[in-house]
Amino acid sequence: MIKQYKAVYPLQYFGIGDIIFTQTLVRAIAGTKPICWGVLPQFVDGLKRAYQNIEWLDYRCTGVNYETQTDCIVDDKRLLPIRWADSILNLPYEKCMSAKYILYNVDWRLWKESAQWKRDQEREDVLFQNIVGKNTKYNLINNTFGSDNQFMINICPDNALPNVEMKAMPGFSIFDWAKVIEQATEIHTVSTSIVYMLELLPIYVPIHLYPRKPIENDLRNVDYLLKTHKYHLHS
Repeated sequence: MIKQYKAVYPLQYFGIGDIIFTQTLVRAIAGTKPICWGVLPQFVDGLKRAYQNIEWLDYRCTGVNYETQTDCIVDDKRLLPIRWADSILNLPYEKCMSAKYILYNVDWRLWKESAQWKRDQEREDVLFQNIVGKNTKYNLINNTFGSDNQFMINICPDNALPNVEMKAMPGFSIFDWAKVIEQATEIHTVSTSIVYMLELLPIYVPIHLYPRKPIENDLRNVDYLLKTHKYHLHS
């Protein structure tokens, strides 16, 4: 039996995709307890607007050891080691996402139930005008990955459409790109956080998905999660 605690602290401070994917899990575990989620500082403002009933904090200011690999209570804080789920369960890397749910005996196929974020239409409109402008048809290109967009792959769509590239924009979060994503003629993206957004958005255009090379050589760690749309998977 787990002793009493005041709040739940998920140990997943990086990876917006992981954070979106585990919303349903963490809320199920927390129940009526507050959720205090430490994340990388550049994520805090966007997540505060996206998921407003969670306390989002700079992970460096929480006093939590994010290397902890056990579900335990420290100073009235229940630590959830979801970052380490696949290694705790001794599952292969390609199960790193579903393992987070399996660790707590929760059906990972339910991940979308509480994953939808609160959209900010005004910010979406401003970003759309700044990025897309008067283009009525375009490829949306997302070729970077990593919490600091420190990795990149080469994506060259085989069509004559102009390319609109996703990138960090001061004052906007990844969630504010939703309108740009929805209005695209084709979507070409590396396998990163946008994948979980795509699963939650009404998309009716071709989606091309590429692996995160050289870190990953294929899409086995994500392809089984893709249920909402028909994706064109590239090697």
